Amino acid sequence: MISSDIPELERIIKSIKEGSDESVAFSNYLTTLCSKTDQTYSASTWPDNWRKAVYLFARVFLEKDAGPYLVIVNRFLKEDAESEIAAFFHSEIIWNYFENTSDYNKDCLRKYLRRFPHNPEFHNNYGIFLASNFTFENALDEHRTAIKLDEDNAIFVYNYFLAVKQYFEQLLKKKKITEAEVLIKNEREFLSKVKIVGLGKWDIETRLNSLSDRLNDFQMMMERVDFFEDSIEQKIRGEQKRLIEILGIFSAIIAFILTNITIATANLTARDTLNLMLGMALILIIFMIIVSMLFSSKRRYVGRLDFLKDKRLWSIVISGLALIFLM
Repeated sequence: MISSDIPELERIIKSIKEGSDESVAFSNYLTTLCSKTDQTYSASTWPDNWRKAVYLFARVFLEKDAGPYLVIVNRFLKEDAESEIAAFFHSEIIWNYFENTSDYNKDCLRKYLRRFPHNPEFHNNYGIFLASNFTFENALDEHRTAIKLDEDNAIFVYNYFLAVKQYFEQLLKKKKITEAEVLIKNEREFLSKVKIVGLGKWDIETRLNSLSDRLNDFQMMMERVDFFEDSIEQKIRGEQKRLIEILGIFSAIIAFILTNITIATANLTARDTLNLMLGMALILIIFMIIVSMLFSSKRRYVGRLDFLKDKRLWSIVISGLALIFLM
């Protein structure tokens, strides 16, 4: 039984942490393990406590040199490419020793998935790899497969929800609210179809409810943000129109002053000079009223003939008639 060899693996782990070279002992351990055990994965032949010991063994290489141990595992795989136990050790070591996003990790994990499609460990590891590369939909497919193959594994459930949460965060960051709603709905449907033992299922459902609450809060916040953005935009547009009105009036005053100076210095009779000044004044008044009507923030015409109620329109008409009279 594999479980009977756990103490030796734990001893190797402790010794490596203390700085010793246990490559020979590990080679002997792997030889003994592979020679007396049916290597094909099953919940009974690969007990949880042994798999957890393998996880701990591989985590040692976050800080220690994995080179000698990778040589040993690769030798086993070269001699027997179908050695599922050696492939498991290899996948765990490279996951901790190399960058999570490396092409080498990807190629190895894909190779093991093709060789051992019914082993949940490889689906779980590949799901973590895909999530690390932000390929969340495919990552969730792998995690769901791992859970279906081993519903009792709390680590698979944890990694599954971690991918759900990371995908959810990405969707919120991109303001994809509908996709986030679909994600939560799909994962709830998945949980209803699997038999996760213990508190794992309840814990995931509680966490999904928490994500749903966050989504509702996010929607409310976005609605308020949109409201304030619209209000600010309307105020900016109103101020722009007001500025145009002011510039129009200021330009009219300057033009009136300069024109009157030109008229006053011209060789004209007093009557013609007065008529020209009055005419120019009426033209500028008409100009200012038109600018006010076009750009005023208070301009609101609901019906087709509502503009006839605007007093400024009649000011233009009266000024125009007066201008015609002067001519």
